[in-house]
Amino acid sequence: MALRKLFLLATTVMVATLLSACATPQYLANEAQCEPKALREYPPEYESRWVTRSYQEYVHDGGYRCVHEGKYKTCKPTLVPVQVYRNTLEDFDINQGARDTLIRACTRQRCVEQMGNPDCKVPQR
Repeated sequence: MALRKLFLLATTVMVATLLSACATPQYLANEAQCEPKALREYPPEYESRWVTRSYQEYVHDGGYRCVHEGKYKTCKPTLVPVQVYRNTLEDFDINQGARDTLIRACTRQRCVEQMGNPDCKVPQR
């Protein structure tokens, strides 16, 4: 269970990094300053929930596809894609939304104070 929580936290960090790839260096620096405060106020708190996930599986449809190679005949079952739904138990950080909101608000406030705009864009001259 601890490994699963670590994986979820690492995944969240990677997604946040990818989403912030378009941000300016100043924005990222301010965001890094705001994260520790947000983590103190809203530490990760995990709760297990049942969720329904869909998967695509291939099942035998009763037919066969045969290939003749010289005097040999090779037959393989034909498969069709089927959507399958399964309930799985997943861990969710119930403080993630509040923490992200606090980080975003803190970052935008710092950007306004330092750069004069919420996106930390360098003003055009």
